[in-house]
Amino acid sequence: MMDQHNDSSLFVNKDAIWVGRFQPLTVGHLISLFIILSKYKRCWIGIVYYSPKPDNMAPEWRSYIESAESILKDLTRNPFTTEEVVRMWNAVLSECELVNRVELIPMTRVAYQPDFDEKYPPDKFDFVD
Repeated sequence: MMDQHNDSSLFVNKDAIWVGRFQPLTVGHLISLFIILSKYKRCWIGIVYYSPKPDNMAPEWRSYIESAESILKDLTRNPFTTEEVVRMWNAVLSECELVNRVELIPMTRVAYQPDFDEKYPPDKFDFVD
C-alpha cells in the first residue's frame, strides 16, 4: 500500500516507539502510523494499560501520575481491554500489509518503567508522538 519502495536509505536509522491507549483505534491513529512509517522502517507500538503506580514513584511525578491513573481506570474512557486493542491493531496491520514493520507491545505507563531506556535505548529508538 503505502510502502511502494523499500529503499532503506530513505528511513531514519532507528526504530520508532509510539505509546498510547488507542481507546479505540481510529483512522487518525492509522494516518499517524503511516506518517511514522514514512520516516522509520519499523515502529513499535506500546499499548498502555492500567497498572497500579509503583511505591517508589519520584515525588515530581505524583500529581501527573494520579491524574493519568484516574483516566486509565475509567472504563468510559477505556472501554476496550488490552487484548481487544491488540486484536484491532492486528486486523488493521494485516489489512494494510504492515505486519512486518510494526511490533505491538502491551505495557504499563512509561513513567512506571525505570528500565524503559534499557529496553528501548535512545541510540536505537526514537520516541514519537
